[in-house]
Amino acid sequence: MPLSAYTDPMVFAMATAQAPQVRGIRHAGHFNLLVSWMRARMGDGYPAWPAVRERIQAPYRDFLVVADLHATPPRWHDVGWSAGNLLASRFDISANLPGAPAYHAGKMAVATYDEIPSRQEVLGLLALPVLHIRQEKPISVMGVFMLAPKAERSNSTPWRGGERAPHHRLH
Repeated sequence: MPLSAYTDPMVFAMATAQAPQVRGIRHAGHFNLLVSWMRARMGDGYPAWPAVRERIQAPYRDFLVVADLHATPPRWHDVGWSAGNLLASRFDISANLPGAPAYHAGKMAVATYDEIPSRQEVLGLLALPVLHIRQEKPISVMGVFMLAPKAERSNSTPWRGGERAPHHRLH
């Protein structure tokens, strides 16, 4: 049965069955990115970045980064304004990335998810492999979203639908 016959929560469940490390996703933008990525895939291959992007809901597009983390320093092909501000406030995105995002470099072919706490909030990073024009090997599209403050952080129950996702948007 084609993916178009499944609801978004069903597609999300299928995606997380293949990538158990991302089950704790808490932001609706990450939910939308993962579902869009899954729907844009062809067989077992990596989806093309434009095919993923056209499926992502408009409010979340500015929170995306397309990055070639094989390069040193990383090569940033497309950075949304909000994503750039969130990353720049914690990392030097023009040089080698210190800290948590550097782990993506060794995991280019799989979905990865991490939450980076700071004093006031938690930054969520979801990275998914995509094919980008002019690139021979897969690179990452990263969704960079602000999560709930640390005081409200839930480290246990994963949710299964974007409509129930607690999230904060920056403007």
